[in-house]
Amino acid sequence: AILFTLNSVVLLCWNIIDPLRWERVPMDDMSWNTYGTCRSANKDVGDGFWAAIAMINVGALILSCLQAYKARNHSDEFSEARGIGIAMFSWFQLATVGIPVTLLLKETDTKARYFVHIGLTFAICTSLLVSIFFPIWKKKNEYDKTGSKRSSTLHISGVTLSVNQRRIIASAQSIA
Repeated sequence: AILFTLNSVVLLCWNIIDPLRWERVPMDDMSWNTYGTCRSANKDVGDGFWAAIAMINVGALILSCLQAYKARNHSDEFSEARGIGIAMFSWFQLATVGIPVTLLLKETDTKARYFVHIGLTFAICTSLLVSIFFPIWKKKNEYDKTGSKRSSTLHISGVTLSVNQRRIIASAQSIA
């Protein structure tokens, strides 16, 4: 709720102080060849609001990484820290490739810019959803039809027994 409120306040202030306006811009000084874009009337004000939104969301990203790091020793059954870590690593890789590619594209090459922006948005959203929900789906499928969890280890009073250790104990008991 806090992140949503902060983003909403910054965007509302941006729309009140310096709203984006639709402009038709000629390409290569040819008046008949144009593309449309939304721009702030004052570039410095627009850049300031972009920086504010970036700082808020990067700050939230850093806080989520810190919380995931603190929760790294919790049971995997209740923790998505690993999934968040994988998502953050994926985002770092996407930013390492996507930002330079976006900066290298000419502003007038609208089809390539659009394709790169849509591709990055899809990859970022998909990496988060897959890294969070795939392990949950996988754990759900570990439960058989009776509802009991199939586990390779057994924890009793601080003693951990693997499947092989339990088989050895069971066979030793059957021999005795």
